[in-house]
Amino acid sequence: MAKWLDLLTSDGVFDGKRLISERGFRELLNPKFDASEDFSKSIDWTDVKIAGYRVVKSTGGQTGYCASVMFLPEKHIGVVLLTNLGPASAAVEDALPAWILSQIIASVD
Repeated sequence: MAKWLDLLTSDGVFDGKRLISERGFRELLNPKFDASEDFSKSIDWTDVKIAGYRVVKSTGGQTGYCASVMFLPEKHIGVVLLTNLGPASAAVEDALPAWILSQIIASVD
């Protein structure tokens, strides 16, 4: 997950090599839903604002487990949260990464 987050926060560049074209990266963050495709195979990115910055996020998982990815394209920083808290997972999957990002933003601004 850390390497994937590195790719996301570097606009599709990893280890100094462009792995996703600039256009492809923009499309990755703004996918269109096609009802003819299996929705489970698409990434559902959502934009939110934290401290005035655009934050791109995606969450998912199954019963008892969750993954939450949030990153700020403008600042090239992000957070991945993986939990196995059971029903409590849903309660923290947005709140904790958002709080961590707000603390990072406050320390770098």
